[in-house]
Parts: sequence; C-alpha cells; structure tokens
Amino acid sequence: MIIKLLSLLFGNLRIIVHGSTIERFLNMCIKNEIKLYKIERKDEVCMCASVSISDFRKLLHYMGRTGCHVHITKKIGLPFFIYKFRKRYALWIGTILAILLFLALTNCIWVIDIQTSGQVDLSELRKNLNNAGAYTGVPIYFIDETKIAQTVKFNMKTLDYISVSRLGNRLIIQAINDIDAPKIQDDKSVTGIVASYDGVITKMDVKGGYPLVKVGDAVLQGDKLVTALTPPTTEQGTGHIGHSIASITANTLRNEQSITSLTRLKKEYTGKTKTQFAILIGNFRINLYLGTGISGIGWEKTVSETQLHIGEGTYFPIKIIKQNYRKYDTTEITYPKEVIEQEMLENAKARLENTMVSGEINTLSYTSEKKDNALIFNITAHCTEDIATEISEEGITLPEKTDIE
Repeated sequence: MIIKLLSLLFGNLRIIVHGSTIERFLNMCIKNEIKLYKIERKDEVCMCASVSISDFRKLLHYMGRTGCHVHITKKIGLPFFIYKFRKRYALWIGTILAILLFLALTNCIWVIDIQTSGQVDLSELRKNLNNAGAYTGVPIYFIDETKIAQTVKFNMKTLDYISVSRLGNRLIIQAINDIDAPKIQDDKSVTGIVASYDGVITKMDVKGGYPLVKVGDAVLQGDKLVTALTPPTTEQGTGHIGHSIASITANTLRNEQSITSLTRLKKEYTGKTKTQFAILIGNFRINLYLGTGISGIGWEKTVSETQLHIGEGTYFPIKIIKQNYRKYDTTEITYPKEVIEQEMLENAKARLENTMVSGEINTLSYTSEKKDNALIFNITAHCTEDIATEISEEGITLPEKTDIE
C-alpha cells in the first residue's frame, strides 16, 4: 500500500519493450540499477513493465546498446496530473485556498466535550471555561490545559476535580463534584450544631464541642444542639472554644400534601412524519427547506446534530441539523383514583428519602380526597434520621473570670 502511494505521488510509466534481445535489455537494467516492476512477457520479442520517472530517464541513455525499442503506453501519478492542468490557474488557486482553509480550521478548537459527575453547574462551568480561554474557535496554540484547569478550579470552589485534555482540535473537560464523598473538615474552624428538623432525640454521638441537649429531649428546627464553647471543668479552668463534631439521631414526624389531576392528556401518533435538514457553519445557518419549521400543538419535534469530522481528533465548524416531526392527536384520559394514589405515594416516599440524611422511614400513613377531578394527597411519616447540621460560631468568646470573695 505504501509503495503504491509513493508511486502515485512521484509518478511512474507503463512501457512496452520490443526487440529480439530483450535478455540483453534486462541485463543492462540490472547492471545500471534500473528497477522494473510488474513485468509481463507477451512473447519472445515483446514485454511490458512499469518504471519510475527517474529510472526511465536513465534508461534512455542505454537504449542504443540493447537493440530494443521502448514506447510509453501509460503515464500515472501526480506529476503528470500537475503538468496536464498546469495552466488551469483557477483550479490551483482554489486548491491552495482549500488547503489553507483546512489548515486554519483544523488548528482551532471546535468541540468542547464536557463530562461531569455529581452536581456540577454546567452554565457556571462553561462561563469559567470561556473566561479561562477554552471556547470554540480559539487557536490550538493558545490552549494551555494545565492553566485552564487551575483557573477553573480556583474560581469554582465546589469542584472536587477537573481535568482538561486535548485530542486533535477537540477539548475534553472532566469535572467532578461528588456530594457523597466525605468532605475534609477544618479542625481549626469554630462551629456548632443545630437541628435541621423537629424531633425527639434518641441517640447522640458528640466528638467535639459541648452538648446542650440530651437523649429524650424534644427539639425544634434551628435549635442549637452542640456549642463550640466548652465551659470550665474546675474553678480554676477557663474552658475552651473548638470545632463541634456530632451525629444526633432523632425520631421525626414529617407531613406533606400534594395535589394531582385525575385527568391527563395522552398522545396517539397518527404515523405522519416530516424531516427537515439544515447546515450550520459557525453561527450561520442555511435551511435546506422552504419556509419555517413546523410548530404548534399536534407535532412532536426532535432535533439531532452531526458535526463534520475526520476520525476522533479533527473537527470542523460545520454541523448537519436534522429535524424530525411526528404528528399526534391528544385524548383526555381519566385514571382511576387508586392508580394516581399509588403513583403519588411512591413519589412522596422518594422525596422523603432524598431529603433525609442517614435516615429511614419507620411508619407511613396517608389519606386522599377526590375533589373537582383532582386528588388531594396527605402523607404522614414517622422517621429516624440524623438532624445534626453544622453552623459557624466564629466570633464566640470565653466569659471573663470573676473573683470569688
């Protein structure tokens, strides 16, 4: 394959040799290092072969000594193509401009592939990437992956990890904000613990700070449970201020009400579809259809984009946009109360479990009432959960010592 490409690049000739001394011709070629390939012997006085342009020029100097005649039957390769179209100036100018445009486009970033994990604010991330110099259209030689990652990490304190890598003219961003990962605690910060929800305390595990409540106490949301100020243990002591660490489990009672309509619209597709195409070059859009897109009730629209690229690392600022439309009719369906009730119950349980920290639902009861084609759903849940929430107590001071007479 490589030999064939080189042959096309530098050019080669297909020749036919006539003469009664073909063996002498072949010996002369071997002696003078003239390479022949794809040799075909037609008969005793005729053969065909391929030869490079440089070897053909050498061959002309020795032809008179062999008694054979050589004729060119075919010219193959880029040199002959260039010579044939040498006066087509518009063609060569267009080719040069196309090459320059290709080099310019492939040396700019046109795709920023953002991969996130956890709760990452994409809009904020894109804004910080843009400010750090990672945006579509920026020349590749302006991209400093390490500097971009450091700048974004400095500006977005919530990110646990960010990496920036480049594959051709495609920029790959990986950002992680793992809310479930244990956070690094600052042991020197002054903090206290308050209740995140109403409840009755059933278990306490205080590893830092001074507890203000005990097991069996009923607390309200916002009540202080542990303070950073530890009182003195002796008359001569002064106490100390530190960092509160605690896990406080309580029995809580949660109530929730939600309302859902019993009647819903259901789509029924008619089978009628339409497809429209458009080309997006940078920010300039060319519609390949007449008029505007289909809009309004009764049509479901899906849009897909395909960016022009070569392999995985060479992208161009050209996108093919495909718009698919599906015609549908809507009908009103009234669901049985039991179906909606079960759906609302499952949704309510999921919401409760997502809002609790290290907790579980012990018992759950609910009531429902049908009113004006809607279902009013009330839920009561007895839960066991950790209600400790850390707050700052910066500025707290130790009480002044008083003399006792």
